[in-house]
Amino acid sequence: MSRKIMLLFDSLSVHGEAVQYSIELAKRMDSSLVLLMLLPFESGENTSAGSDWLKDPEARVHDALVRHIEAAKKVGVSLETLVKMGDPPSELMKFLAGPSTFQTIVWGGEQDLTNKKVRQKKAHWLVKMKDILDCPVVIPSMKS
Repeated sequence: MSRKIMLLFDSLSVHGEAVQYSIELAKRMDSSLVLLMLLPFESGENTSAGSDWLKDPEARVHDALVRHIEAAKKVGVSLETLVKMGDPPSELMKFLAGPSTFQTIVWGGEQDLTNKKVRQKKAHWLVKMKDILDCPVVIPSMKS
C-alpha cells in the first residue's frame, strides 16, 4: 500500500503555506499527495454561477492550483487533484470510505482553523469532524 497525504480545500481560496507544507511533508514521508477540493453545491438564486461550475469543475480547480501542482512536480512529489461537489463533510466521509487510506490530512482552505475562537466554537465543519477521522488532521498556521 502506498503512502498518501491529503490536502483538503473547501473553496478556490488556497493558502500557499499549507500547500508548501503538504509538498514538503509528502517528500519527507515519500508519499503521494491528493489535492481534494470539496465544493458546496448550492442551488437557488445563483443558478448560472452554479451551472458554470458544473461545466468543468476539475479545470477550474486545476487553474486555481496550477502553480502549486508545478511546485510539487519540481520536487518529485506525485499528485492527483480531485473535485467533489455537495455537502463538504458528507463528501469527505464518502471519499474516505473508498479504498485509499491517508497518513495525514492537511487543511489548505480559506478559513484559519488555528484561530482559538473557531476551534472552541467548533464553527467550521472540519473542526467538528476531525476527532472522528482515522488519521491526524494538520492545520498549518496561516500568515495574515
